[in-house]
Amino acid sequence: MSAHTAQSFTGVGADLNQRAAAAIDRGDYKEAERLYHEALALRRERLGPEHLDVAQSLSSLAWVCRRLQRFGEAEALYLEALAIRRKLLGSDDPDVARSLTSLGACLTKEGRYLEAEKSLTEALMILRKAPDPPHSYECVTLDELAELYEVWGQSQRANEYRRQIDPSASGHLPTNAEE
Repeated sequence: MSAHTAQSFTGVGADLNQRAAAAIDRGDYKEAERLYHEALALRRERLGPEHLDVAQSLSSLAWVCRRLQRFGEAEALYLEALAIRRKLLGSDDPDVARSLTSLGACLTKEGRYLEAEKSLTEALMILRKAPDPPHSYECVTLDELAELYEVWGQSQRANEYRRQIDPSASGHLPTNAEE
């Protein structure tokens, strides 16, 4: 899933999000980053620093930073979004799990495998406790766990998670899971 498919296209900053999504579709990540910065500033100004739409803007901006391989910036943004979501939604909300999954994917890219594993397994536990499991985002989290273990050199564990996505899977699945 790309970043722009999870966005709010109504309310404060909606036009900026739409324009950023179009920029992503064109592959213009620098323009998307600029627009997400504008949306974030606008949302912080009008909605306050601790609002779910602010968390969404932080996550969208983090996704772009991750695509631009600026992992330190992405991590800081993901952590801020996670803190807002935990405060407003509680620790067991699926949106908190989405933040943890995105953070875990970022940490994987940074080569911080133990921290990535902690974030991703926490996300998976939250999603598996959600009412009416399996939660729709569970496959994304499983895919990120498989990717983590693959790059960490633990192919057997990677395949265990791939089989949870698709029981017939035995080899590497391509990962397109983005926030």
